[in-house]
Amino acid sequence: MLNIEKEILLDALTWIIRAVPLRPNIQALEGIVIKTNSDNTITLSAYNNELYMENTIPVKKIISEETIIVPGKLLFEMIKTIPSSEIEIKKDEKLNKFIISAKKTRFTISSIPLEEYPQVLAKGEIIGNIESEELFAAIAKTYNASNHDETVPVLASIKMTFLENKVQYDSTDRFRLAKAIGSWENLNNEEHEVLVGSRAINELSKAFKDKGKLQIALKKGNNGKNTTIAFSTKNRLIILPLLNVEKFPPIETLFTNKHNVVVTVNARQLLECLYRASIVSVRNRVMLEYKDNEIRITAGDDKDIASTSEVIPASIIGESQKVIYNITYLQDGITPVNSENINIKMNEPRKPNEIVAINDKRKEIDNYRYLIVPISS
Repeated sequence: MLNIEKEILLDALTWIIRAVPLRPNIQALEGIVIKTNSDNTITLSAYNNELYMENTIPVKKIISEETIIVPGKLLFEMIKTIPSSEIEIKKDEKLNKFIISAKKTRFTISSIPLEEYPQVLAKGEIIGNIESEELFAAIAKTYNASNHDETVPVLASIKMTFLENKVQYDSTDRFRLAKAIGSWENLNNEEHEVLVGSRAINELSKAFKDKGKLQIALKKGNNGKNTTIAFSTKNRLIILPLLNVEKFPPIETLFTNKHNVVVTVNARQLLECLYRASIVSVRNRVMLEYKDNEIRITAGDDKDIASTSEVIPASIIGESQKVIYNITYLQDGITPVNSENINIKMNEPRKPNEIVAINDKRKEIDNYRYLIVPISS
């Protein structure tokens, strides 16, 4: 069937194994599809209902063109342990199995019938290109604000709005809201709005580690609505299904440009304090008191086993405030900021607070905004 270098095959399997489900609802999905091509390449693919992955790699020799499906994790373990640098895969017609061999090492593995494998996701039409680093940064900024238990699908998603030359990413779990802005290369001068499962799209940053451009494609269904979104490089492809659910919450109305209190603070210094507070925090709560150009961070109290109180400098415009936050939600909002300082803006202690990055001239950077709903005392 084929001859291939072990390292090339192992690298491809390592990349694609993440799409093989641990407990597939259809047994055939435990398999990796191997398709030999006439140009001395093979295409490996796997699918788990949340994403489809495909990797095309060169081989030394194609003996015959065909498509087989073999148990993915078993194949991965076999290839990983073979000591030789070159591997041969061929079919044993008598046993109706495939032989994986290298010098004196020999494995046999049964194939999965092609007809048992379900229909996979389709790529669709190319709409543009995006820099991988920019895409992954935006996903990192919005992923944590989505609901990860997926009981309400629309809240377990990231909304991607492809505009003329910008992409807006939005996510919310009703207790916080994150918005990030990035750029892209629009190839058809059209605008698109899609909902992607946040857990699935978060896999992109793990899968495409190389810097460079990713090609974006959308597939329309019979009803004219987009059904999949695909991201690809020259030899790798990931396709994600789009959510067909109710409309995303109208989040734009929650942002306001008028705030009674604006607190400017060093982001890293505040995060370090929050980490220490999380050690003794009760019910994941922390209180921040904004007063006299200082922030007092307290967690726990005298009735608890442990407590902490810490003061850091800040610039405060407006009246003093005491606000109780979910400490994890607050950390999630500050962590993605890549500037030295942030503004924390509010009107009332119980109304949503906004976190936004600022530059060296204390001007707000508009590519990331985060809203967090305080905890009622």
